[in-house]
Amino acid sequence: MRSLLAAFLSLAPCLTAQAALTAPCTTTALGTNLGLDDDGVAESVALGFAFPTPGGSSVTAIDVCANGFVWLAANGTDGCCDATLSEFLNDDPRIAVLWTDLDPSAAGGVWFASHPAGGGLPAHAIVTWQDVPEFGEPEGMTLQLWLFADGSFTTLYDARADVVTHTALIGVTEGLGATANAINFLATTVFAPHQSGGNPTVHELHPYSFDVAGRAYAFVPNGNGGYTVQNRPGCTFASIVEFGAGCPKPALAYEQFALGDSIDLDNSAVEFWPAISGGYIASPTTGFFGGYSNQIVLSDDAVLQTNLPFAFPYAGGPLAGTSSAGSSTSAIGISSNGFVWLSGGNVDSRCCDGNATAFHNDPASIAFLWQDLNPAASGQCYVDQTATEVHITFVNVPEFGTGNLNTAQLTLRQNGSFRLSWQNVGNLDHNCLVGFSGGGIGGLLPPVDFNAGPTVSGSGGTPIRLYAAASALPQPGATVPLWTDEIPGTPTWTLMLLGNTAHIPSLPLGTFGVTGCELHVALDSVESVAFTGNPTGYALTIPNSPFLIGYRVFAQSAVFAPALNVGGFISSNALAITIGH
Repeated sequence: MRSLLAAFLSLAPCLTAQAALTAPCTTTALGTNLGLDDDGVAESVALGFAFPTPGGSSVTAIDVCANGFVWLAANGTDGCCDATLSEFLNDDPRIAVLWTDLDPSAAGGVWFASHPAGGGLPAHAIVTWQDVPEFGEPEGMTLQLWLFADGSFTTLYDARADVVTHTALIGVTEGLGATANAINFLATTVFAPHQSGGNPTVHELHPYSFDVAGRAYAFVPNGNGGYTVQNRPGCTFASIVEFGAGCPKPALAYEQFALGDSIDLDNSAVEFWPAISGGYIASPTTGFFGGYSNQIVLSDDAVLQTNLPFAFPYAGGPLAGTSSAGSSTSAIGISSNGFVWLSGGNVDSRCCDGNATAFHNDPASIAFLWQDLNPAASGQCYVDQTATEVHITFVNVPEFGTGNLNTAQLTLRQNGSFRLSWQNVGNLDHNCLVGFSGGGIGGLLPPVDFNAGPTVSGSGGTPIRLYAAASALPQPGATVPLWTDEIPGTPTWTLMLLGNTAHIPSLPLGTFGVTGCELHVALDSVESVAFTGNPTGYALTIPNSPFLIGYRVFAQSAVFAPALNVGGFISSNALAITIGH
């Protein structure tokens, strides 16, 4: 580990010599509370100077929206409730710090301050979303935007910045028919900034997730009509973020579609066949049970409890010895919102959007078209049974509040296989999700493309987990305890894998006999750690140097487990550890 940090320290003089801005990273002098409620907009907020806008004009006032962006024009639209690229490109010019559904009426507030030139800085204005949560989520986040009279600006995200149930967008645009210019903000550095050329639009869309928490960015006019965009490493907040998945691999395979996306499932199906090693092989196919006749009545946001003519086995459940123990059910709950609970008694209809986090963490379910559907408005729903099959069919059921009609079907079989089928489906106003979850899955696994299949899900069980306490801050001079939990058996030792880079996508380890496991980090350093029970700790010591601010280390655990696979190991999820303030 020392060698990794020492190598970065050798680059520090070069890093500071190329600093893009001399402005402070942030300020606690927030100015005036704009008093914004949920979806509120403060219009005609005077800057105190003329700010050059993307596209070659300028403004002396901005409209500040509670939902994480500012209009560089007179526009009181609130942008609720999910960011969309088409609106970003075609509406008025704006800067999206984190355009998503934020709610200052629940906590925090939106502040504004303006300052004349002085202290080596041109005239500037600061907009702060202080401790504001995503709508419906408990934890607040702080975002800050600095606008300078020279046309440059900076954005900053504290370590809590996250998007759980909405689509978010960050960037800048001249709007009014702008040309898209998607970039990976996480990849921009002082060594490799993004050069937008003559295009003043720069953006990144984040469906249900956010990967630049704890970071800050500088946007500097490049003289050609565009921007030079780079991370400000000296302004980084300390953070530890879990990513990837440990093994045994969870019983999960899903695809999600943000609102307005084109769902590419019409006249197709996916068969989920139980795999010999557990879990499923999900393969694209065709097929639709057309003999539906037993109509049921479903109200809006309702769940109908239904007995099955057989016990339906499904993947998931706790690790039992050397194999994953699955579960079975003789009763299901059919939600009007396009999914079934694989257990009776659950009455949560999960209105109103397909949500990947809930899909992972809730009890086991199968989503054949999880979004806000309303069979009470029109269409028909059916449940048809034979001795060996059950068919749940929605015919021309509308998406709530729209004329978008959907026909989709789930077929459950006595042998544990099942099929998702679609004739015509779409989503105009809601996020949609389809797939299988064995339930109780911590973390967040990436979605798949079922059309590109086949997709292989895990067999379930409890994956080993690497984590840090929420209070652990990787700051210069700190010692950060990392914990490996859910270790099976009593091995004498474990391994801590540390790297300068992460493998995204991860590298499957099946060719080494480590079936179902993946390598998430580069093997720049491997250290042995004595097993002390669950959890087993590892102390990550960070040298006390300010030049380490912004440096990232990636960590993953591996555990000796000869009974679980030929390779004799299982691996954990990974941590992205950002050293910062």
